[in-house]
Amino acid sequence: MSIMKEIEKIENLSALTNLITLDLSYNRIAVIEGLDQLVNLKTLYFVHNKITRIEGLDKLINLEYLELGDNRIKKIENLDNNGLEGLHNLREIYFSQNGIQYVKGFPHNPKLEILDLNQNRVESVKDIRHLQNLTDFWAKGNKASRFSTILLTDWSVFDELEHLPRLSFVYLDDNPFSTNNENYRAKAIRLLPQVHRLDAQFVKDESVGVRPWKTDKQDGQ
Repeated sequence: MSIMKEIEKIENLSALTNLITLDLSYNRIAVIEGLDQLVNLKTLYFVHNKITRIEGLDKLINLEYLELGDNRIKKIENLDNNGLEGLHNLREIYFSQNGIQYVKGFPHNPKLEILDLNQNRVESVKDIRHLQNLTDFWAKGNKASRFSTILLTDWSVFDELEHLPRLSFVYLDDNPFSTNNENYRAKAIRLLPQVHRLDAQFVKDESVGVRPWKTDKQDGQ
């Protein structure tokens, strides 16, 4: 019986220039490096490693799918330094189970369609309203102590989401502001009339008679 040793450092991949998919999940990798030559890579998995920073990816110009779930990333911000700035074709990115507290940016990823922030400690989400192709926003199960204060009081995440015309699937269940507020679902549907599915349920039947938020604003003028 052979036992495969877990990888701690990414190396010896520079010759694999035609590689399209790379799965480095379930290892002990702490630093993303050694990928600059893999310019044809489209799919990259780093599930369950020890990664703390988004870096070493800027040369992967054809990357479409990036899975970084179950790592040690605490913030998504300042991505202009060897982070995601070169990934103009990125369509799906997954950050579940990282302990992320702050989300800000993705300024260079206009094609992004799926953003997964499930099971983190998200306190605020900012500057994503430019992601006009985003169809899926997942942020369920965020248990940060301040999450309910920020989002239940001013619902700031909806200030970003309401500007995304293609947004269809939103998951915000199992958060303090959604589980402790009996009006959460009705208000969320009202603020996001473009959404087809909220949490585990479709909203078609519930949206009858619900006017868009902006209409109410106009009524109050």
